[in-house]
Amino acid sequence: MTEPSQRTIRKDVSLAGTGIHSGESATITLRPGNVNTGIRFRRLDLDGCPEIPATLSHVVGTELGTSLANGDARVNTVEHVMAALAAAQVDNAIIDLDGQDSYSRWHTPKVIRECIVTSSLSNMKELIMSAGSNKTMDPPCKVHCKLPS
Repeated sequence: MTEPSQRTIRKDVSLAGTGIHSGESATITLRPGNVNTGIRFRRLDLDGCPEIPATLSHVVGTELGTSLANGDARVNTVEHVMAALAAAQVDNAIIDLDGQDSYSRWHTPKVIRECIVTSSLSNMKELIMSAGSNKTMDPPCKVHCKLPS
């Protein structure tokens, strides 16, 4: 049995659409991440392109979706892209956004339709799988949960 290893995507991939909550045009680009960086959102529309790590300590809201923040930089509805990355077993990635919404009614040359939750996850996973993946020799980070007694 082989030991599990960290994974990232092999190449940049993008989707464009309309932000589900903002109604504004939105583009999301997934880029390969370095070992042990985890998943990080980067707001390209803000000065300095601040990064927001996808960690529990950065969760600032859960109404109508999961919101993450780092200082004044915020990204909303991250659960769809996070689920797709988890399904593709991606540990490290940079997610560039040109706005606050990470979940949109995505359209690509292959998929031209309004997406609901299920098809959005499917489209996002399809996009991630099209990027391919790279494995490293580094073991993935483990989360240990203790059940209450």
